[in-house]
Amino acid sequence: MTARDQDGVRPSGRQYEIGFAEQRAVVVEVGGGVRVYEVGGRPVLDPYPVDAMADGADGTPLVPWPNRLRDGRYRFNGTEYQLPLTEPDKHNAIHGLLRWCAWRLVTVSSAGSRWASGYIPHRANPSPSTSGPTSPPSTR
Repeated sequence: MTARDQDGVRPSGRQYEIGFAEQRAVVVEVGGGVRVYEVGGRPVLDPYPVDAMADGADGTPLVPWPNRLRDGRYRFNGTEYQLPLTEPDKHNAIHGLLRWCAWRLVTVSSAGSRWASGYIPHRANPSPSTSGPTSPPSTR
């Protein structure tokens, strides 16, 4: 697996190009989403332009939950928490807390890539954490 950092300030942040065999992906700094994924030069995902911000989840790690929390509320260990409403017109908090955080490429090897994003605690989720999904190369 190889990686290349494409410098420059863009709405989706830095662009990290990774590849393995005939596969190529561009992972973005903002949200850690996949902007481009192709195999043999053919798109597998519907890419969005390098000068655009993602208009959906677009391959982002949905940490610590996928989907929506009604009214942005949840209860954990007897305590109720209120999250910011990220879909205010629908009264929801959607797709986790790291969707708009900065992600960085930690390592790349023949076994895959490892990514990390730090999370700063706030009232809605007071637990600090670092998330780091891995991305093994496909054998297809």
